[in-house]
Amino acid sequence: MGNIKYYTVVFFLLIFILVFAIHLNSTGKVVGSVNVTIYTLASLNFTIKSVDFGLGSVYRNSSSAVIDTTGNVVGGNWTPINNGFIVENIGNTNLSVFLKSGKNAVEFLGGTSPGYYYMFNNFEANSCTENATAMNSWFALNNSGLGDELCENMQYGQDEDSIRIDLRLIVPADAIRGEREDILTVTGTSS
Repeated sequence: MGNIKYYTVVFFLLIFILVFAIHLNSTGKVVGSVNVTIYTLASLNFTIKSVDFGLGSVYRNSSSAVIDTTGNVVGGNWTPINNGFIVENIGNTNLSVFLKSGKNAVEFLGGTSPGYYYMFNNFEANSCTENATAMNSWFALNNSGLGDELCENMQYGQDEDSIRIDLRLIVPADAIRGEREDILTVTGTSS
C-alpha cells in the first residue's frame, strides 16, 4: 500500500504541475503600440466676406464724401452700412495676420485726393493678443507684398478667434464714375 500512496502523491503532483504549466501558457501577453501624428493647420475664413457700399454720389457742394462700414456717411447720399469683414482663425495654431488690397486709393476711386482705409478690432474678445497695427485707428490700405501686418498672435481657440476689418472710403467729387471693385487678401502665417 505504500507504493500506491507514493504513486498517488506523484500522480497528484504531476497533475498539479501540468495544470500550473497550462495556466502559465494561457496567461501570456502581447505588447502593441499606438502612434498618432497631429499636424499644424494654418487656416483663415471670411465669415463675412463682402462689403457693398451700394449706389451713391457726392453732394453737389462737397469736394468729397466719407463712407465707411461703421455706419458713417458724410457729404454724400449712400445708405449707411454697419458690416465690415469678419475673419476667423479656423486652424489649430496661432497666426500672424496680414491685410492687402488689390488697388491703392487712386487706382480704386480716382479723382482728387481719394482715400482708401482700413481699421481692425477683435470681433471676439482676446482674438488678437499681440497686434502689430493699432486697433480702432484708420490706416491707408497697402497693396504691396503681404500688405500690413494686423495681428502678430491671432488665437485659434473657440470664442476667441475672430477679428473685424472695417473700411473707409473718401470719394472725391471727381472720382471715376461707375461701379468700382477691389479684392482684399488676408494672409495668415504660423506665429
